[in-house]
Amino acid sequence: MSSDAPIERVLRERLGDRLADVTLAAGETLFCQGDPADALYVVADGRLRVTQELAGPDGSPVTMRLGDLGPGELVGELGVLTAGRRTASVAAVEPSRLVRLSGGDVAALVETAPAIAERLAELGRRRLRSSQLAAALCRLLGQVDPALLEDIERRVAWVALKGGEVLVSAGEASRGVYILLSGRLRVATGEPAVARGAAAAGQRFVSEVAPGESVGEIALLTGEARTGEVRALRDSLLAGLSAEDFDAVRARHPQLVEALARVLIRRLRARERPRPAAQRALALAVVAAGPDVPLGDVAARLAAAFARLGPTLHLSRESLGRLTGLRGAADLEPGAPRSGWLAAWLDEQEARHAFLILEADASPAEGRSEPGRSGGCATPSAWTRRCVREADRALLVARAGSDPTECGMRIAECGLKSQIGNRKSEMAKPSILLLLHPQGTPLPSGTEAWLAAVGPDEHYHAREGRDDDFARLARCLAGRAVGLALGGGGARGLAHLGVARALRECGVPIDRVAGTSMGAIIAAATAMEMDYATELALGHRAFIVGRPHKEYTLPIVSLIRSRRLDRVLAMIYGEARIEDLWRPFACVSCNLTTAEMVTHTNGLLWKAVRASLAIPGIFTPVIQNGQLLVDGGVLNNLPGDVLRRAGCSRVIVVDVSPPVDLAVQCQEFPSPWRLLWRRLRRRAKALRVPSVLDILLRTLVISSEHVVGEVKRDADLCLTPPVTRYGMLQFEAMREIADAGYAYTRQVLDGPDRPPWLEEFTA
Repeated sequence: MSSDAPIERVLRERLGDRLADVTLAAGETLFCQGDPADALYVVADGRLRVTQELAGPDGSPVTMRLGDLGPGELVGELGVLTAGRRTASVAAVEPSRLVRLSGGDVAALVETAPAIAERLAELGRRRLRSSQLAAALCRLLGQVDPALLEDIERRVAWVALKGGEVLVSAGEASRGVYILLSGRLRVATGEPAVARGAAAAGQRFVSEVAPGESVGEIALLTGEARTGEVRALRDSLLAGLSAEDFDAVRARHPQLVEALARVLIRRLRARERPRPAAQRALALAVVAAGPDVPLGDVAARLAAAFARLGPTLHLSRESLGRLTGLRGAADLEPGAPRSGWLAAWLDEQEARHAFLILEADASPAEGRSEPGRSGGCATPSAWTRRCVREADRALLVARAGSDPTECGMRIAECGLKSQIGNRKSEMAKPSILLLLHPQGTPLPSGTEAWLAAVGPDEHYHAREGRDDDFARLARCLAGRAVGLALGGGGARGLAHLGVARALRECGVPIDRVAGTSMGAIIAAATAMEMDYATELALGHRAFIVGRPHKEYTLPIVSLIRSRRLDRVLAMIYGEARIEDLWRPFACVSCNLTTAEMVTHTNGLLWKAVRASLAIPGIFTPVIQNGQLLVDGGVLNNLPGDVLRRAGCSRVIVVDVSPPVDLAVQCQEFPSPWRLLWRRLRRRAKALRVPSVLDILLRTLVISSEHVVGEVKRDADLCLTPPVTRYGMLQFEAMREIADAGYAYTRQVLDGPDRPPWLEEFTA
């Protein structure tokens, strides 16, 4: 039978005895959005109207009229083909007659009549992309007039990109606008690369484009050349509207320009105060990077963690066959019979779920052996290749005790290196390395070798069987991480110990942590997961017994020699590296040589912390690559912005530096001899004047006051423990200061005025 024959005729000739007639009166509903999809229909006579509940620009629900269906058109094929639920509501506009085919009969068609199933799948995919376009326009523009929607859909060009293909290049004069319907794009400028994971050498990563977002509005309205390159990270589908078609639509629907202007205003405001957006959708391939990886358990725990953040589907070889009812579904190659139906099914699952966890086969080497490969490595299975191809990111999982060099070679030899974690490849997508550790591991080690061998964009550590580790990983990957930034302030920074303790007790997660100066010391301990008693014991040994701030020397380079400080920090952290910490950690210092802020995210932990608290004039600077590093408080005493740039959607900052400090009760400074005399005379009343150390510390704190103010305004929660009464060098009051931080934080978290977003964790 001709492929152009009407679908109703095809179904009647093939399944005439299985079809049932259905009649609807005007205004009668056929089915509602969310109903189980148990049948498909073909309109024989009459007219039906399709409406869908969608999310507007602010997330509020908007009812969109998607269009009308007349004789010969399919109804409900998308839901029944994917064995899901109705994605829209359908009601009769006038008396109508339809023919009905049950879901069971449709499933049988997939096995017995693949050509008909493929045709139904293609019709379903067309309907899906129309629905995706409507949803994207609603999210961008709000309520869209049905005539405008119909006009845009009639004019758009559907653009399909393979992973790695370029949509637009920097300098192009084209003015078309594109809306991403499925997949993911990466935007990069032609400036020098400064971030890991840049699209290619000589380019700077700018952002990623997720489904429902648009590209090219500025060039469309201004006529300027493209400022960056847009490349597909994975197979992607877009709706493109040329400048000529846009002008034609605008002439008929002037409100389009106003709506588009609102989109640009929102984006410009977001650029002024950039905040990482939580992922609306994420497809994650979970791939074994070494032998004996419990991939099923990892994927299941990760899926359970993502499910707490939004609708999640975990797909493995086994679950794919079970959910689709299609034998050998995981082994279907693109272009094979029934592959179109499988692609339509996967598209629908991605549209219905916020998070898709694609569990590859247990090892990237499973599949067909391929002669000539060293080490006997095999070609990845069709399912593993599909997982990587369909994913936005790849999570490479390995046991920390495995050989990192061997695992890196294994990925390369199995042909996955060009797609995963290869920053020199234009087709590579971002990769994340997850190192698994046995329960009871005190602290990871050897991570540096893994990073060199595998070259991921990010890395995380998790203990097998620890759901809280996987929950933290899910929040970080989904852009929902909670970050804790601890500011500098000398001994007052010991309040951070109590703050972190209170947050843990109240169930507030700390997914990432950053600190400056004294805040860096406590942040590092938090990232190592030291318990409170250990922190107090080490703090007592370091600052009360060790007294590194009392090692005075000839004031040629600094007032304090700093060798004792080096020993104290090495005692606390040992040979641990930043890469080995359980939680992602960063601390900041100031490069005096280049006048730039340095963010430490790798290397020996104690040396990074030492640079962050090298108070100018008090402690000796740290020399790194011939340059001088001093206390990060010179430029940024409260690094909440560092956490925001790292992807934290919620940032808690703790500021222990009061806006007013070092007030004096005399009109002029007394002479040094007079101060010395009063100190020697025990009965004489001491003059309350700051010491040279106090003045240097206070000068350091206020030098970055403008940055701190911006960080505090941007923070989701700003904590200011009441520690003003303690001196900045009063380390002997460590327990009192820590208790003050704890009591204050518990009062905030237990009080009625705590931020509503905390309810998710503290309820």
